[in-house]
Amino acid sequence: MNLQSVVCYMKRLDVKFSLFIAIIYCSYYSLTVFNFQGNINSQQSEVVEIVDFVDDTISAESAKSLVKLYERFVVKDELDPIVDTVVKKLTLEEQLKQSGDLNELFIDDYKLTLKAVIRDNFTKLTYALVLVDNMQTGISELKRVDESSDLYGYRVSIISNKSIKLDIDRSGSLQSINLTMFKNLKPLDTEL
Repeated sequence: MNLQSVVCYMKRLDVKFSLFIAIIYCSYYSLTVFNFQGNINSQQSEVVEIVDFVDDTISAESAKSLVKLYERFVVKDELDPIVDTVVKKLTLEEQLKQSGDLNELFIDDYKLTLKAVIRDNFTKLTYALVLVDNMQTGISELKRVDESSDLYGYRVSIISNKSIKLDIDRSGSLQSINLTMFKNLKPLDTEL
């Protein structure tokens, strides 16, 4: 290649763009490596000596000093403290009293939460996705529920794109629940 062909090649826009990206990448990489090394050097000026252990066991004092050396590398997550989760479980009497607009429905050992109402434009069918949490085992399952299907004894009616209606006949008394995706949702705000 002669000088004239190199200059002609460099005039192409795609070559200029590729070189520009390569220069940016190399600059970014060198800056991050430099900053990383600078941070380590500014945080610690002592030299850590590597000791070759012949014996597999170490003394308690040596173990404490090793742990102390590595403590500065441990990232402490202060934004997400560990909180004991309380499992909300209703008695059978409380389950029978559930009615109206709810975000969660408790049936035996299960907690039901509406996650989506989907209308398939191709088949013109509407179905809901309900998250079923087994509170005893901790296992969760996402169930597809079709219009007029049965969900743990409840008859399902899809009333909007954000809520479904669950009805069950309990000894001549109709229990009706609107399971909604959001709190304070009016069940008939958006018709499908």
